[in-house]
Amino acid sequence: MENPESRRNFTLDLYKAIAAIGVVLVHFQFPGVMGRILCSVGVCGVAFFFIISGYFAYDPDDAAACSKLMKRFRRNLLITLAAVAVYLVFTVAEQLILGTFTEWLGHFRDPWLIPRMVILGDFEFIHGDPLWFMPALLYSYLILFVLHRLKISKYSYIVLPLLLLLRIGMETYTNSFGADWHMSGNFLVGGIPLMLLGHYMAYRKESFTKIPLHLTVPFCVMSAVLMFVTVNVRVFALDVSQIFKVWCAAEVFILCITVPGRKAVPVLGTVGDRYSLYIYLSHYLIGVLLKDILTASGAPVWIRDWILPAAVIILSVLVSALLYRLFGNRKSRKA
Repeated sequence: MENPESRRNFTLDLYKAIAAIGVVLVHFQFPGVMGRILCSVGVCGVAFFFIISGYFAYDPDDAAACSKLMKRFRRNLLITLAAVAVYLVFTVAEQLILGTFTEWLGHFRDPWLIPRMVILGDFEFIHGDPLWFMPALLYSYLILFVLHRLKISKYSYIVLPLLLLLRIGMETYTNSFGADWHMSGNFLVGGIPLMLLGHYMAYRKESFTKIPLHLTVPFCVMSAVLMFVTVNVRVFALDVSQIFKVWCAAEVFILCITVPGRKAVPVLGTVGDRYSLYIYLSHYLIGVLLKDILTASGAPVWIRDWILPAAVIILSVLVSALLYRLFGNRKSRKA
C-alpha cells in the first residue's frame, strides 16, 4: 500500500507556513522598510490561500465537484461561526474590563452593521479584521457550486482576466487613497477572482505542471523583488504592488505543484500542513490581548514595535498546535 506521506506536497506545506506567518505580520508589523516588505508577504499569502482553496475545490466531474464544494462550505461555515463566537466573547470581556461596554454597544445602532458583516465580512467591531477571509471563502464556494451545478464552470474562465483586473484595480485604489479596505477585502473583489484562478490552474493542471523550472523560478524571484520594491516606492502616487502580489502568489503556487518536494521541512512543514488555518484565525486575538497588556503596563514603544510581532508569531504557533491537538487531530484520525 502506498504511504500517504508520499503523496503530500511538502513544498506547498512550506509556503503555507511562510504565508501564515506573513499574515500575522500584516496586522502586527515591524516598523520601517522591513515591516512593509514582510507585510507584503502576508498580503501575497492571503492571495496564495485563496488560490489553494480554488485549486483543491476543482473536480472534472460536476457532480463530484458540487459534493466537494458543499462539504467544504459546511465545514468552513462551522469554523466561521465558531470563530465569530470566540471573537465576540473576547471583545465583550475586554470591553467590560475596560469599562467601555456601554459605548461599544453603540455599534449595534448602526443600520449597516449587519449588512457589512454578512456581505463584506466586516467584523472590526469585535476585533475580527482577518475574519473577512472566511465569508469571502464561503461565498466563493457557493459561486463555484452554482457554476458546476449549471455545468458552466469552464465557461466562467472567460471572465477571469476581468475579475483579476477588478481585484488589482480595487486594491490599488484602496491602498493608494486610503479608502475603506473592505471595498477590496470581500468575496467579489478579494475572493472569487483568486479562487477562480486556482480553479483554472486545476483545470489546466497538466499545462501548468509542464512549465519548466528555469522559467518558474526566475519569474517567482522577479515578481517578489518587484513586490518588495513597489510596497516602498509608489508609481505616480499609486501603490501598484497588488499587481506583483497576485503574480507572486500565482508563481509560487505553480512552483509548489511543479516541485512537490520529497520530504517535509522541519517545523515549518508541520506549521504549514497542520496549523496554518488556526494561526490565521487566532493570531489577531492574541495580538490584541498582548497589545492591551503592553499598553496597560506602559511598555516602551520599542517593545510594541519590535517584540510584539515576534511574540504574536510564537504564541500563535503554540496556540494553533494546541487547537490542532484538540480538534484537527481528531478529524485526521477519522479520515
